Amino acid sequence: MRRFQLFISFLLLAVLLLGCEKETIPEKGDFSVSLPEGYSLSNVTDKTCDILRSDGTLVGGMVLTEISPKDMKRDCDSPAVARYLDSVAGLENMSEYFSWLGEEPDYPTLYTDHYVTDLETQEKTSYKRVIFVRDGGVYDLWFDLQVMDKEDVPNFYSIVKNQ
Repeated sequence: MRRFQLFISFLLLAVLLLGCEKETIPEKGDFSVSLPEGYSLSNVTDKTCDILRSDGTLVGGMVLTEISPKDMKRDCDSPAVARYLDSVAGLENMSEYFSWLGEEPDYPTLYTDHYVTDLETQEKTSYKRVIFVRDGGVYDLWFDLQVMDKEDVPNFYSIVKNQ
């Protein structure tokens, strides 16, 4: 009987340790992407880059997030994406978003309309975001809709599809 209890305890410990295994998130993002004509990358760092229009206007960017790819799985109920969107908005702002999943079977792309309201001034800023898995990292491709036409955003979706 004692052996059986010891075996069950060992088995439970092994299951717990395996369940706590954490995915390794890349330390450096891969921002080698093709952009539509008239746009370029700027200010490339290990985790972020800006997307500029040919007139020098900042229209968006890409971020290697701290979201784990397992948090993006279709059957996952993780609050990681919601926490990320709230953190991007900042504590002094209200974050609202509407998202829908792409058709990718394992790691679906999350297409998001993100609205950030300054609680002091009630000024609302709109963003279009595409959150996707690429090379073991989760990226946020974002656009500021105050300076970028919403109709132009799909021209950048090839970045997401060329994973």
